[in-house]
Amino acid sequence: MASPSRRALGGKESFAFLRNLLEGRTVKLEVDKKLVDTYGQARYYVYLNDGTMVNALILLRGFGRAVIKHPNVRYRKKLLEAEKFAKSFKRGIWGDSFRDPNEDDFFKDKDPFDRSPLFRPRRRRRY
Repeated sequence: MASPSRRALGGKESFAFLRNLLEGRTVKLEVDKKLVDTYGQARYYVYLNDGTMVNALILLRGFGRAVIKHPNVRYRKKLLEAEKFAKSFKRGIWGDSFRDPNEDDFFKDKDPFDRSPLFRPRRRRRY
């Protein structure tokens, strides 16, 4: 997963979102097949105590893009679906603008996934 740098468009909002989400919390880190990629960066799947996958949450909100590097492909489908959702609803980096993290209601979502329209049951194709 790649998020914008703090100076890039959406970087400030992405950083504020992550800081608010993770600051003062204990998280669980999961490693796939290879911890360090070819660029020397550690690759983790991050989970909150309630089991929420932070990587997918960042992608759903549009604060990053999925970067899947072999052999770390365990959650490839889940992460790509989250990115596709953000693109289809023009969230975050896929949209025209970002919400200001200094607004009072920026972090007030009770359900960070906004689950209502997310993963609708797939319709069967009739042939």
